[in-house]
Amino acid sequence: MSSGIPAERLDRYITALRAADQNAQLTPADLTRLAEAVIAVANDETDPIYRSGYTTGYMHAGGDTNRRARLLSEISRGGRWKTGMVVAWYERHGLTNFGIRAARQDLAILRDSGAITQHDEKGVRFYTLATRKDSE
Repeated sequence: MSSGIPAERLDRYITALRAADQNAQLTPADLTRLAEAVIAVANDETDPIYRSGYTTGYMHAGGDTNRRARLLSEISRGGRWKTGMVVAWYERHGLTNFGIRAARQDLAILRDSGAITQHDEKGVRFYTLATRKDSE
């Protein structure tokens, strides 16, 4: 099974994840968030051609994961994220082929992975970065 990621880069991912796991007591959700962040940073810094595929709206292997990792990085800055905010974020980042359906799906996947928490208030649904308290 080929991931499309060069073996050298995969080795760097694995080394970074092992070091983090040995030096911190990570929950499965924490490890998932860490893995997505490591992949996003490594891709952004080492492969501009790979990254450019997203800015033009083309999807290829790993595209959804990269987009969600970038979105999660933005959500981690704080705030209450609604679907419309995600669509606006797509547009600001040149992801013009993504709309409300993709935003809902991305938020649901990040929620299901434990990376973000869904909040429902009267007539409003929003998401925030998950905290350790949320996983208890």
